[in-house]
Amino acid sequence: MNMDEKTETTSKVPKAPTQSVPMHTRIRDADGFVGTVVYVGSVASSKNKNEQYAGIVWDDLSRGKHDGSVVCRETNQIVRHFSCGTTQGSFLKLRKLDLGVTLTAALLREKYVEMNAPIIAPNNILPHSATTSSGREKTIELLGELKIRKQQQLENIHRISLRREGISSVSNQDDMEEFEHIKEIDLAGNLLCNWSEALKIMLKFPLLENFSLAHNHIRDIDDVTSGIQFDKIKTLNLNNCFLRSFRTVKIVAETMPNLESLCIANSSLPDIVEYSDLKGFQNLRQLDCSGCGFDRWENEVSIFSKLPLLESLSLDDNSIPTIPMDAGISPLFPSLLSLQISGTAISTWMDLEAINSFASLKALRFKNVPLTANLGEGEIRSDSIARFPNLDYLNASRISKQERLEAERRYVTLVSQSLERDNLNENEKIAFLKDHPNYSQLTEKHKNLTVHLKSRMKMDGNLSMSIYNITIKSMAASSCTRDPIVRRLPGTMNVERMKAMCSRVFDIDFDLIRLRFRTDKVDSLPIEMEDDCRTLDYYGLCDGGEILVDEIDLQALALNSTRKEEELEEKILEHERNIAVLQNARGQR
Repeated sequence: MNMDEKTETTSKVPKAPTQSVPMHTRIRDADGFVGTVVYVGSVASSKNKNEQYAGIVWDDLSRGKHDGSVVCRETNQIVRHFSCGTTQGSFLKLRKLDLGVTLTAALLREKYVEMNAPIIAPNNILPHSATTSSGREKTIELLGELKIRKQQQLENIHRISLRREGISSVSNQDDMEEFEHIKEIDLAGNLLCNWSEALKIMLKFPLLENFSLAHNHIRDIDDVTSGIQFDKIKTLNLNNCFLRSFRTVKIVAETMPNLESLCIANSSLPDIVEYSDLKGFQNLRQLDCSGCGFDRWENEVSIFSKLPLLESLSLDDNSIPTIPMDAGISPLFPSLLSLQISGTAISTWMDLEAINSFASLKALRFKNVPLTANLGEGEIRSDSIARFPNLDYLNASRISKQERLEAERRYVTLVSQSLERDNLNENEKIAFLKDHPNYSQLTEKHKNLTVHLKSRMKMDGNLSMSIYNITIKSMAASSCTRDPIVRRLPGTMNVERMKAMCSRVFDIDFDLIRLRFRTDKVDSLPIEMEDDCRTLDYYGLCDGGEILVDEIDLQALALNSTRKEEELEEKILEHERNIAVLQNARGQR
């Protein structure tokens, strides 16, 4: 039979008892790659029918060799034992599986050097050296080794990190009494795959307050845990644990009545719409639901709207298209201070208008959304500041009083220009102003500017024909000592023409010119003029404004590029060192 004629059949090969290697067990290989057991039994393509294999789906899409199917030796037909990505699957003999290590008291002690251990830097000199830019070898000093070691003794510390140690279970024999003072444990990137082991670990540390299980593929809870309470835990990190049910999140939260911070990013929670009672979330202040598959604010996000203490909510990378206009109206989200919506499907400013309905909201982060695809960073920031008057922080940067004043004045100027330039009739003006609900309030706030714009319109007949007295000042190293110049420039002049003029005046290469402007020469924050096609009117310049001319530093750009390459190379070397450590650890066992 030709390969083209082969048909695919479901595996009917006898399987080994699942007790030998439980399904969904996490394993790793000698190179540090991690995968999940999704099949246990014999393989149709194997020479030995009695040999038992584990079907592995690797986390790294390129690690495997097939998609879970093989060609049967007897029938020459394709037999599928499991399904996965084209090159994400492998079969490993059971005896070759690395099922990880058990968390024991000895493992904890090994992580920290004892006081009587040999000194690694005799006379404060490490046995390693660094190569300088000139190619010379430079010795590396380590000062205060014993002082550092004393501070890192297990009896003195309250936080421990056990990241990527290959931990898959916890010892039932060890009492861990000497570590009961530990308050924070980071178990990110290990091989834990079920909640029973995670709960056992938490029970070993009665004073535990902060617990991270991030990047462990932990299955959802089958049975409701009863009687277990973790009163001390305040922070729980379940990011990238690949949870598939909000029921699991709710059950876990109910065991932690004082939980304040919960991270469940990149979980799939389709059943969240079934829950309205959020018992266990009442003390929650921070919630990260990034990448959880939410597609409608009303269906999923509104579930959290009644949480009385919730201050920070992250919804990054969810396909939410809009925020309902009443999303923050009392009593909804009564304490929300910070909202993150980067990577959502927000496509218009009106999709964000509901931001103004949140009474206590002071910080907003939004990037990489359809709305900002064709806008410059300066334009996005300026428009956002003008549209959302209650914000104190935008994309983690504080909004100063002067910056808000400039953004509002620019916004009023641009909207006024659009109203007059487009010759809109009354109905069209009403429709246009619906997209700018804050415009009338801002015109009232900036009456002097409004009067100025109207008088100029009467005098010139058209706002787009405005003429401004602008001071142009060079900040470039080659010409910063030259006196600033003052020019009367038309509002229709675009940035490209402005660059050409500055190139001639200050002898700067046109391709290296960078322009910024500010409406106040004293305390104003300069705003980037990023788009060569935009006009001075577009950027909201006015009489007395100042344009700053700078020159791109090619050497600095090259140095930055080199630094990034070095950082990438260092990350690769660190990964290789981690692999070497894992291999050495296996050789010692």
